[in-house]
Amino acid sequence: MQLALTSVSVLDVAGDVTLDSAKTRAMWFIGLGTGGPAVTAGAMLLLYQIAMSLFIGFGPLFILCLLFEQTKSLFQRWLFYGIGTMFSMAV
Repeated sequence: MQLALTSVSVLDVAGDVTLDSAKTRAMWFIGLGTGGPAVTAGAMLLLYQIAMSLFIGFGPLFILCLLFEQTKSLFQRWLFYGIGTMFSMAV
């Protein structure tokens, strides 16, 4: 990021309004392009935290589903979704 910002900031616009606006726009794109992946990763971590909270919070309810044959599939799907969430969080 530092190299890109330095490369753009050393450009001399010589008071030209069009070049100055293009330089400002380039600086914004550099900042967004650099910060975008970090913001996306942070949002994904927050969503995984919410998903894990729901997985753990609803756990006792789905464990009770093991009592009856008709609801055993609910437990299995809950468990598979929870394991899938944990593996996707590890990636």
